[in-house]
Amino acid sequence: MKLRKDPSGAIELLLWDMPAADVERITKTVLSEVESSGPVSITHIAGNAVNCAIGSGASLTARDLLAVLEDRVDSDPVIRELLARLSRLQSLDAELPERRTAAQEAEEAAQRAANRLARELAARNLADNRSPDFGKTKYAKRLGLPNERQQLVPMQMVGTFFALTTAPLIADQAKQQLLSWMDRNQRRYKPIDDCFFLPGPMPDLISRAHVWHNGHRNRFFPMVSSYTTYVALELEEGYVEYGFCPGSFFEQDNDMVYYAKVIGGFVAFLSFLRHLTETFGGDPSAISVGLAMRGTTGTRLRCISKRVMEHHLGSATPEEDGFRWVNVATPGTDWSVDRLARQAALDLLDHWSYTGPAWADTPEFTDGKYTGDYYRADFHGQWY
Repeated sequence: MKLRKDPSGAIELLLWDMPAADVERITKTVLSEVESSGPVSITHIAGNAVNCAIGSGASLTARDLLAVLEDRVDSDPVIRELLARLSRLQSLDAELPERRTAAQEAEEAAQRAANRLARELAARNLADNRSPDFGKTKYAKRLGLPNERQQLVPMQMVGTFFALTTAPLIADQAKQQLLSWMDRNQRRYKPIDDCFFLPGPMPDLISRAHVWHNGHRNRFFPMVSSYTTYVALELEEGYVEYGFCPGSFFEQDNDMVYYAKVIGGFVAFLSFLRHLTETFGGDPSAISVGLAMRGTTGTRLRCISKRVMEHHLGSATPEEDGFRWVNVATPGTDWSVDRLARQAALDLLDHWSYTGPAWADTPEFTDGKYTGDYYRADFHGQWY
């Protein structure tokens, strides 16, 4: 018969530092005590393992040893020491199932968050950056400007920040409080200092979301909204999406992506998420966040760094039309705005094969902290 180890594994630590002669004596003692219980095979008790079987289908655990040896505790100091160890192990074993359960629950919660995020992004065309529909969410489809015929001309280049947290985003009774809290005069987040982070004063209901946007209304039936910036909150699903133009609105400059604008906006978006969840009792560690862009093929990355002269910087036009960066939530593990923004910035630079001096830090960051030098100097807080 083979030993089934004590479930906690703690019994393996019992004898590791005992002298060999004491281990041998304990082996003989256990053997002599349990032989009458049925077929027994004790190969050895050595080092850090107890290899015994007591009876048919049974196993030797700390509890078994304690029962077998307790009547010898007064006559043998070695057994007395062993029993003291066994008693401590029993107390430890009582705590281990709870500890294992907590660890398993944390791992399962992280896996559930990852699975839910994957499903949501697939449903919203944000899962595969190689798909021709990548980035075409139900809200992003309205991004554009009306032409002289009042027809929507879609933007070729689209940026999207997105976040998924536990559902619902807020409690039902806090809905009116949220709508009041979403005051564009109050919701200002650095580095967007001189402009509104919320692109509209009041939301529209579009599909399942409250959507704040800077859109125009075409005055014919049916009513059609178009806009160049929006923030959509799906309260029941716990989903937030922010759409914007990562480059220029002017046709002659539509081959450029402004690095400083994208990262500056992402910093503001992350700050908004933390403020939102902390205000309404949410858990920031349960938020998965991401950054996506569509229409990057053939574009140039500009407005990269104020600390380095432009002729020392370089980038290549990407072959892929879609860019995506995602940070999946790990419930119970918090995050900082600077850390996530820098991770997204590094992937963004890699998408354009950015090159710069070896001594330079990540553009717009110093010692891992966001500085926004270029954004503040050249964009002056302007956003849309």
